[in-house]
Amino acid sequence: MRQTQFRQVVILSAAREHLSAHENYDRSIDLCNKLKVLGITFDTAVGVYKDNVETSFVCLPKKGQLSTLISLGLGTFNQDSVLIQRTNGNSYLLNKDLEQKAIGRLKATPQVIAQKQENYTLLNDVYYVAS
Repeated sequence: MRQTQFRQVVILSAAREHLSAHENYDRSIDLCNKLKVLGITFDTAVGVYKDNVETSFVCLPKKGQLSTLISLGLGTFNQDSVLIQRTNGNSYLLNKDLEQKAIGRLKATPQVIAQKQENYTLLNDVYYVAS
């Protein structure tokens, strides 16, 4: 049986909970501009992380861009973690200590179920949760 191949996906944000909405907006614009300059394919999304709503960037890295995205998220923008989906469909959170926490697969989910979760992503009117 042939295994389904998934796109590698990285979801990251520039927002920090302790900053103002204006500061987080500026940081999101900065991250957006950096992704464009680096030629990284991405879409903006609404992310909810630990019940905090933020602008997220759903990135489709090309060969050699994964480490750049990790550096942007964990280094430049000081995030707690970045979400990475492997090509086998399994996802994990990578933290600053480079520890991986398996979180399952990203799946499209009805809004009513997604909004009951602590973490989810809304991309192109589709809600995604890891399970």
